[in-house]
Amino acid sequence: GETVLHPALLDADDSDACPEVTVFTPRPHVLKVLSSTIRTETGEPSGEVRVLHDVTREREIEQMKDDFISTVSHELRTPLFSIKGFVDLILKGKVPDPAVQREFLSRVLEQANHLSAIVNDLLDTARLESGRFELRRTAVDLRQVIASAIASVEALARERGVDITWNAPAELPSAFGDARRLEQVVTNLLSNACRFSNSSSRVEVTCEVEGDHITVRVADEGIGIPPEAIPHLFDKFYQVDSSLTRRAGGTGLGLYITRNIVEAHGGRVTVQSQVGKGSVFSFTVPVARDVETE
Repeated sequence: GETVLHPALLDADDSDACPEVTVFTPRPHVLKVLSSTIRTETGEPSGEVRVLHDVTREREIEQMKDDFISTVSHELRTPLFSIKGFVDLILKGKVPDPAVQREFLSRVLEQANHLSAIVNDLLDTARLESGRFELRRTAVDLRQVIASAIASVEALARERGVDITWNAPAELPSAFGDARRLEQVVTNLLSNACRFSNSSSRVEVTCEVEGDHITVRVADEGIGIPPEAIPHLFDKFYQVDSSLTRRAGGTGLGLYITRNIVEAHGGRVTVQSQVGKGSVFSFTVPVARDVETE
């Protein structure tokens, strides 16, 4: 049969030991060209073999890492500048009014909490990567978990003009899980919902028993997620739109950590979304059996 020579093999620059070329088929693919010279028995070159290796995914990961570093740098620098500015004004005696001092110190505390959250995300990611991520599971009242999570994002919701409501059955059974980590999951989902929602919109949290699991849903009326982004949404370093993420705030690690916490509980996290209409994030956690509640 006839041998078809890929154009990328011809486009490669001979001066580069391992050149890379981009082809469109129709999605762009980055191909690394590996070359080897064929020689005769006397050592004279008689031809060349070129092999294509698809490195598209590797280059995408490298770009995501670069974007992540840029985002984290921005997220760390902004609150640090804010803290330094407020403290400098107070120390230089330029804010004599005690009420204004208290307001400035409240801002400093908010920014310090923001920095703490970023560091915790980085530490959690390191624990996940090293296999040192552990759960302390007991019987958990999910209503208390949700109430605490809502309280933790109250300031953000108020700042964004978002109203958070929640509804849970009165006879909701206990879940079997790590209360602190489950609160982290709900907080992450609520934080994302608030940050990517329009002012005067609503975020609703619901939970219901489905067999031997409890399903928690966080629904928003925000900007929505493009269909092509959903399969990668819980990947480490992935951001739907880095410029939009930067404006909204956050490191982009929240959903990656969320997925790992839920899966460590034996549950699943899913998302349904429509661009311009909003998103619904759901996760499951097992119901505590009688022996686990004793």
